[in-house]
Amino acid sequence: MTESVVTNLVEAVKTGRSDVVRSVISAYEKGTVSDKDDLNELLNYPITSSGTLLHLAAKQDQADSVRALLTAGADPAVIYEGQTAFDVATAPNVVDVFNYELLQCIAQSNVTRVTQLLSAGVDVNLQDTAVSKNTPMHWAASYANSDTVRCLCNMGSDVNAVNADGATPLHDAVHRGSVSVVKELLHSGALTNIAAVTGKYANQTALDLAESNKDLKCLLSDARAKPVANGLLHATISPDMFNGTVTPQTVSEVSTTGSTRGDGDHLPVKPCNDTASISTLLSSTTLVNDARLNLLWPRPQQILLKDDSSFRLPDNLIVYVVNSDQKGSTFEMLSLWKKQTSVVASLGKVLTIETKLSHKLMAEQTQCVLCEVNRRLFSREESYRISVTATQVKLQASDLRGLCYGITTFIQLLIFCIEDGIPALQIHDYPALRDRGVLLDLSQGRIPSLESLTTDIRMLAYLKINQLQLYYRFDVPAEQDLTWQFPYTRSDMLELERFCDALSIDVVPVLDVATNVSFPDLAALRGSLQSFLSCFTNTPVVGLGMRLSGLLVGQSDNGGLLMDDLWQVLPLSSHHTVQLCSVVLHELGSVVQQLPFNTVLTEYGLQANHDFGKYCKLYSTAGVPFCVVPGTAAWNSLAGCPEAAISNIWNAAKQASAHGGLGLIISHWSGNSQVTHHPFIWPGLMTAAGLAWNPDIPLEFVHTNLAELLNCHMLQDTAGVTGQVVIELGRAETFLLKCATKQKDVETSLHTGDGSTLHQLLLTPDKVDLENLTNDEFQKTMRHLRKCQKELTEAQPQCDDGPQIVAELHLTIDLMMSACKVGRALVSSGKLPEGHVGCSVVNMGIANLSLTTRTDLANRLLVLLETYQTVWKGRCLPGSGDDALHVFSVALKQFVPSDPSNTP
Repeated sequence: MTESVVTNLVEAVKTGRSDVVRSVISAYEKGTVSDKDDLNELLNYPITSSGTLLHLAAKQDQADSVRALLTAGADPAVIYEGQTAFDVATAPNVVDVFNYELLQCIAQSNVTRVTQLLSAGVDVNLQDTAVSKNTPMHWAASYANSDTVRCLCNMGSDVNAVNADGATPLHDAVHRGSVSVVKELLHSGALTNIAAVTGKYANQTALDLAESNKDLKCLLSDARAKPVANGLLHATISPDMFNGTVTPQTVSEVSTTGSTRGDGDHLPVKPCNDTASISTLLSSTTLVNDARLNLLWPRPQQILLKDDSSFRLPDNLIVYVVNSDQKGSTFEMLSLWKKQTSVVASLGKVLTIETKLSHKLMAEQTQCVLCEVNRRLFSREESYRISVTATQVKLQASDLRGLCYGITTFIQLLIFCIEDGIPALQIHDYPALRDRGVLLDLSQGRIPSLESLTTDIRMLAYLKINQLQLYYRFDVPAEQDLTWQFPYTRSDMLELERFCDALSIDVVPVLDVATNVSFPDLAALRGSLQSFLSCFTNTPVVGLGMRLSGLLVGQSDNGGLLMDDLWQVLPLSSHHTVQLCSVVLHELGSVVQQLPFNTVLTEYGLQANHDFGKYCKLYSTAGVPFCVVPGTAAWNSLAGCPEAAISNIWNAAKQASAHGGLGLIISHWSGNSQVTHHPFIWPGLMTAAGLAWNPDIPLEFVHTNLAELLNCHMLQDTAGVTGQVVIELGRAETFLLKCATKQKDVETSLHTGDGSTLHQLLLTPDKVDLENLTNDEFQKTMRHLRKCQKELTEAQPQCDDGPQIVAELHLTIDLMMSACKVGRALVSSGKLPEGHVGCSVVNMGIANLSLTTRTDLANRLLVLLETYQTVWKGRCLPGSGDDALHVFSVALKQFVPSDPSNTP
């Protein structure tokens, strides 16, 4: 390969002389210029300043040259400075050339070439034309072999995509008569019952088309008989049943079919043991063979289906309220039911509440609800019992909180079973753990506005959470008179406590101190702590964080426990119960037996593999009351690690229940940079709410169905999309973290200090260890993100902050894509020659990237910085996002150095 040939080719590409490009390539192919090995070097080596010839042609918008180079075999997946040729293609006609090449290679069953194009970034779910709207999977079903279909499935293709006629790839495969292709589609989740709307398959399903083909009909009939894998429904419930603001839209679009969205995932991160079958899940006594009932959350302790007709909601649902307990209040019972009026109205029914109930009425076959509070009928507090027959629903509760929880479950039953009626059943339910709380770190970062916080609290109450812990790290005030440090005002705090009290939630202060505070400084903090504690009038519980606990608890010379300073330094009274961080006692062994009576230990364990069992057994044996505190695994990251959170919480709940723990408090921390958006704390909160109530729920069930639970209960997404996107973005983040750290366990934990790989690549890219990362892994992640981005366009969250959540998810995807591009650029620039001894990739730093690459990345980050500022204003207190914005600004400066002389 001579320099003149290269020069001529580069000039031909730049000037659009595709005829010259084809002529030179033809000469190489015939061997008249050089051998074919030189042709490969010519096509796939970065011989231009823009990369390969294909990079150059794509960047110069030369569609004909791109077509000629692709036809000659140029590899579109070659990466130069973190980008493929497809990545730099901006002109629609150039993108069309790549798309058409993919469709042609699919039709030819050229799996190697298909893989290259998809790895380059070509959309695996593109549409061939605006008129036909056929996807690559439609082309494969019509023309390709089963290997090609399998390749597309592995790369994330939607097997149930419909074209302009409403036909799926399965329609085309059945019409073609290919048994192997049909088998592959069915194996990947293709549905047999989707009917085309128009065209040659109009009003016919794939099963209808197979009527004349015995083999295909048998194959499709068998597939149709198999149950939906996740056994779940699309349904929505509003947390606003507590304040009567439910709209008909949030509950009317209830589907009785399982989710038809295949995840199409190509990231090798599995959220659970995928060999778990439906029969395995149903072996638990808390699960029943009715998909609608398995949506109840938190899952009741006991559900027994009875052989009787279903209870159908009458047009006028009458609830008869009876207070058989002098400690209960009839007025409060009526108030709890009146809050459900709008929920029932949204179902097209009327709710009437009566207080007079006769024995004659109880015996009559009347479509009504009989409600009673009587503590003498139950062995524990906060319990309830629901009995459903064809004519009546009987709801009995031990106390008002039990009634509140029972009504919540009844409303869920109404919504999930509105079409076919509530099946005859018996539910006996109670919380396994007394305290079921959420700890929010409000000491720094993006503090939620009161409106956003109260929206979350309503949802927490709906999930039967009964404790909200507000954590704050105090610092020595600059002036002694400046005692108020909390982000909310005193008036806000008093109003928040009243709001929570009405929802049966206790608000607990958790005190801690900044890292620069020493023991002598605590005296100067007494005024700040006293001012803060005075706002909590309804709870006698005070929590102490890890650092403050460490300053106040010690060991005497003779091995005893020293806690005298705790009562002398802190403004606590004798009636306060202290929740003490137990981490400071881990090395003291049996000394925990010396704790005073009014002390509860809180066992913090934020890693997926934290050994809760070891410490829970220690505290139980010592006779010390304790709570467990797992984490959401959604800080110091962009999208969190949901698998880690689930395993961490499940283990904590199981051990607390097994060893007599008082409760489970799920914690969410602000982290170092506070850039993680709000939706990513909900996988942890949803899991904790369910498992704190009922720890017997199988781990596999939570892993498999968490996205659907988020859609139904929190997001109220009638399209079933938003919850899946939240989980899949977390899986993408986990995937790269696993690659970077070579972790083989599924429950990959966040790094406690640096955070996730993507988090570091975005904010501190020069410090990232790239040794175990490859461009292929970044490509896989980016393909996954693009799929999530496309899916998100179909999201329909009906919750109050639905538009805000969608905006946050779009921004998170953009941030993750930018982080991936930074990673690709660093890996490409730091890749050492083959045969080099030592690390295969060295992080050469942002300063050693080309000026063009840094400028492109900086421009992208600048746009995201502006978007970020707009988005956080929709959820946070004014000024509380400044820390995160500062972190982004610092990161931006790395890409645009202030001194041009430093630019290579």
